[in-house]
Amino acid sequence: MARIAAVTDQGRRRSNQDSHGSGVRSTSLGEVTLGVVCDGVGGLAQGEVASSTVVRAVERWFSETLDEVLAEPDEAGAASGEKDAAPAGAASAGDGICSQRVMDSLDNLVASANASILRYAAAHGGKMGTTLSALLCARGRFLAVQVGDSRVYHVTPTSARLVTEDQTLAARDVLQGRMTREEARTSDRRSVLLQAIGSQESILPIFYEGAYEPGDLFVLVSDGAWHLQEAAGITQAFSPLTEAGEKDLELACHRVIKRDLSLGEGDNLTILVVGPEG
Repeated sequence: MARIAAVTDQGRRRSNQDSHGSGVRSTSLGEVTLGVVCDGVGGLAQGEVASSTVVRAVERWFSETLDEVLAEPDEAGAASGEKDAAPAGAASAGDGICSQRVMDSLDNLVASANASILRYAAAHGGKMGTTLSALLCARGRFLAVQVGDSRVYHVTPTSARLVTEDQTLAARDVLQGRMTREEARTSDRRSVLLQAIGSQESILPIFYEGAYEPGDLFVLVSDGAWHLQEAAGITQAFSPLTEAGEKDLELACHRVIKRDLSLGEGDNLTILVVGPEG
């Protein structure tokens, strides 16, 4: 069975605009695990409404739509969970949870949530927005969907690797060679998002996929929980716990947040740990 642990903290803000959700369900692929973290955009109205709206939408999709998407036939006429030609653990990039139809369905979900938040904001005379980092795991494969600068880390017994890329001005500057990663860590441009759900007419979610081993963990964090940690802090906190139970994982989340607050982090902080079935 999957292991899931989560902790969120208001930090030094007047309200907590972070939201998170998770789920586990049996499908044609076997057990599928979901994790999602959203962070309402600072400076915009009702960020907590935007973030919770998207989390609830992802959870509804997971419980009500995923089975239908997996059952849709591909070009060869087989449903997503029926491709058994490849050896176990060797699913192709287009198979199962990483199939194009799953990504298309999630893309439609993001577009629908974006339109819904835009309508709500227009009706209430304001602007709203939220990041999105969501993760699906099944049969040794993972699919992550990203909008904004919350993050997904893949944690093994020896390391933590950043799966997603921040969609910020600073991250773009690093990719284009105009700024080093060290400069980006302290730049004001690291907080300027290139896109957020609900803040613009069109959203382009970015998808990441890969493989995981039994016992691996995925750590989803809002930006307040990674600013002072980065991969080294995530590794130190969670790599020794790849075989741990949910209670120990929750305690580790509390320790990370307590350390961030002691170092002066002022933002909302959310950590969601997902240990999928092997």
